[in-house]
Amino acid sequence: MKFADILYCIQVSVRGATKRAVDTWSIYKLPVYLTCGIPTIDLVADGNAEARMEKLTHALELIRGYDSVAYTRFIHDMRRILIDDTIPLQAMYFIGTRSCTLRPELLEGTDATVATVLVHEGTHARLDVRKVIQTGARRKRVERICALAEIHFVSRFPPTSSLEKWLRQRHRYANSLR
Repeated sequence: MKFADILYCIQVSVRGATKRAVDTWSIYKLPVYLTCGIPTIDLVADGNAEARMEKLTHALELIRGYDSVAYTRFIHDMRRILIDDTIPLQAMYFIGTRSCTLRPELLEGTDATVATVLVHEGTHARLDVRKVIQTGARRKRVERICALAEIHFVSRFPPTSSLEKWLRQRHRYANSLR
């Protein structure tokens, strides 16, 4: 990872103020972690950044173990990961910047849960790299593709009754997006 890639200028939201990433990192002196080679910035100042980085690493290793294609695409397509407690959803992908933002509460879940969310966000990144428009009328179709990527990933896990229930629910969700 080149330093220039890490300092690639994007618009990010930091506590309600939009700043260029370079300025944000230098003004706020936020550490940049490399999680499996992906620059990761933790915007939550609660002293748990190391645990969150470890959780992200475990989740990415889980993806690599069960779906090496999804892992390779994620590493190639995602420029950075931000952890921020001010976003309205558990996870969001930012089109054009090739970055995703995760809420810290998400990283308190299981490795499998975090990995599944990363596969979903990584699918958004793959579509972004392929220049697929992800807004407006195509939004439902894009979300369906991301849900199907989750299903594909999770279906590789050893079967359990709770996993089968989750897969049925996710299939229903994906089918509702037609």
